[in-house]
Amino acid sequence: MQRIAVPISGWSDVAQTQEG
Repeated sequence: MQRIAVPISGWSDVAQTQEG
């Protein structure tokens, strides 16, 4: 869990960028 201030709609994008 890094940035929880991101909407679930864009979480996929953030998850791939931060965890990718």
